[in-house]
Amino acid sequence: MKRHKYLPFVWALAFLLLAGCGGDTPQPVESYSAGEDTLPALNQLVTLEENFQYETTEDDDGLISFHYEALTSGRDVAQSYAKDLVENQQCVLLDEDNQLLPEDQEFADTGTVVAAKESSSGDGLFQLSISWDETSCTISPKLEEGAKLPEKEEDSMTLEEATNYLQSQAPSTLGLEGTDMSNYIIFPEEGLAVLDGKTCLSLNVYTADTHQYVSTYLIGEPGRQIYQLDRETGEATLLLS
Repeated sequence: MKRHKYLPFVWALAFLLLAGCGGDTPQPVESYSAGEDTLPALNQLVTLEENFQYETTEDDDGLISFHYEALTSGRDVAQSYAKDLVENQQCVLLDEDNQLLPEDQEFADTGTVVAAKESSSGDGLFQLSISWDETSCTISPKLEEGAKLPEKEEDSMTLEEATNYLQSQAPSTLGLEGTDMSNYIIFPEEGLAVLDGKTCLSLNVYTADTHQYVSTYLIGEPGRQIYQLDRETGEATLLLS
């Protein structure tokens, strides 16, 4: 008889334990934060399958990672999320060596990129490490204090662009006679020249009527400085900075 008196308590305890197990499943967050910075979570910007699985982990430094699993394509999810961060959240994409990636970078089947933006505190970068494989995607936010975005390299000029750029200058700027460059023909040289460690495009100028050589100019990159090159001495004089 004594045993029967405890049955209601045992069943109640079992019910509470089962209910507690159901409550342990974490719900996806709406945003990722580090310090004063925040960005929308992956599940807020990308539509995921109804049966995706979600969990969080914490490393020894207290950094939390957010794992999305059972995805149809981890690559497509990561690419869509990164694209939205670039287009709508003022982020840039970096590789794991902190080098800039093209905004339209095509993701491989597995990999890692970092979406980064300057911290609102003004010191460091707020970064989301985005890792993926065939069926999962993991987001790891952190604040990298003291870090800076790498400078974006300007696109190199083509020979045609360099020719048009030199053609647009006033002859007086280039040490030439006349009021415009219509009296001259410009022939760019193939390849690159190097001046004080800086790559340059080399262009030769001839008179339009007699086709006589007049001078050689170097256009430095990325600032598009113009130098006049003395072929005999090899010295270059800066004309336009």
